[in-house]
Amino acid sequence: MIVVILRTPELELTHVAEILDWVFMLFPHYTITMSIFNLYQTYLSIKVCSPVLEFCEQLLIINQPNSCCKSIKLLRRKFLSQ
Repeated sequence: MIVVILRTPELELTHVAEILDWVFMLFPHYTITMSIFNLYQTYLSIKVCSPVLEFCEQLLIINQPNSCCKSIKLLRRKFLSQ
């Protein structure tokens, strides 16, 4: 839990979180727990973002930030730069 909290960008302690993550990887309970946590986070983001994806183009046009549309914005930049 402490690693997840320290990864919050506003705290500016992500470097500490990365070190603790590597140290805690020695404990099987931590790795199993973090695996399940990461799977749930992925599931939740897919569930929440799926309905919004069809509106990403409109949100990008009116310059409204949306975390679900970040990947689309990055892909657009990548393909437009080529």
